[in-house]
Amino acid sequence: MGHEVDKSGSSNDVSELLNAILSALAEDVKLLREVWVQLLWTVISVMFPVFAVYFLSKTCEHKDWLHSGNVPVSAYLFGLFYVLTFSVQTISYWVNVTQSFKESERSLAFLRILVAYFSVIVSFAAVYFAICVYFDAEDAAARWRFYTGQILAVGQVIKPWPYGDDLRAFRGMRLRLFSNIDWYSFRTDPYYVTDDRSVTSLDELTCLAKIANNNGEKIVKLQSNTLSRIFWRCLYFSVMTTTTLGGDLVPLNGAVKSFACLQVLFGVVLFVLALGVLFGNGSTTVLRPAEWQYGLCLCLTYLHQLYTRRLGAQRFCPLFMQSLLYLPSPYTLRAPRHRGSRRELPNSSTGKKREPDHSRSDSTNLTVQEH
Repeated sequence: MGHEVDKSGSSNDVSELLNAILSALAEDVKLLREVWVQLLWTVISVMFPVFAVYFLSKTCEHKDWLHSGNVPVSAYLFGLFYVLTFSVQTISYWVNVTQSFKESERSLAFLRILVAYFSVIVSFAAVYFAICVYFDAEDAAARWRFYTGQILAVGQVIKPWPYGDDLRAFRGMRLRLFSNIDWYSFRTDPYYVTDDRSVTSLDELTCLAKIANNNGEKIVKLQSNTLSRIFWRCLYFSVMTTTTLGGDLVPLNGAVKSFACLQVLFGVVLFVLALGVLFGNGSTTVLRPAEWQYGLCLCLTYLHQLYTRRLGAQRFCPLFMQSLLYLPSPYTLRAPRHRGSRRELPNSSTGKKREPDHSRSDSTNLTVQEH
């Protein structure tokens, strides 16, 4: 009987331990729900371009894209949905960052910063990979028309491709997503070897171009073996961009350059916030809401002034720059004041409001709004 009592007691202890662990996990999930949401959208942003590549490769739409240059409608739809996915990912990123200001424990705030770093690096790598897919397909289509057009028009030794990698997303990316007449396939085809070297002989190039007129689908096709390797190269470029170290990959088009600038901005903001969390005075509130709003409006106003001064007010102003005109001006917002300054904010503990000292004009002509 005593042995049975011990068994029941041990089973109760195990059940209580499991309940305690599950309740603790549930509490952590509840506290860090923004972190889990951001990780979920990060996984979606990575899987979406990979799924799009396999979908286009399994359908017949990409053949018309490669041979005639007509981008299929499905590619535009995938691009639209991916922009929406990246927008939601960016929103979840900022929500996670702003929630780090409200954490009472420094470890949780630092965890949010680390997750934001991971999310930025991986999601931007997926963006670069999607851009590589699109521009590699454009490059393959242009090369196809260039080589086969010469064969049909001249019928003799053709000229090599004169544009290099100018139509691709990066300079320095040796691998390609699509094989072509002047680039060997990784797979064993009747007209190719299994390495990835480029064609160097004009006679060999002419022979392959003539073969391509009748066997184009065997030559220009997706190289599935290079997908993972190109993604790792994009991840490498994302890490180098976030840390602002540079590298051997150079962006060649405006899309990659724009996203690289945006990623640098995210990385700098995260670096500053991480320093504030690590070396703060015990409080994770690096910026108060008034300071955050004031600094954001000040940066956006200076950006708008720089844009109009460089390009002129008569030039077309993008929509996101026009939206800055509707933001509150930093000169009408309350300039945040700290203790020890000549004009302090009202003391919330005493409820007394101090009148601003108008005897000395501020150098920035900021107006203080009393609440």
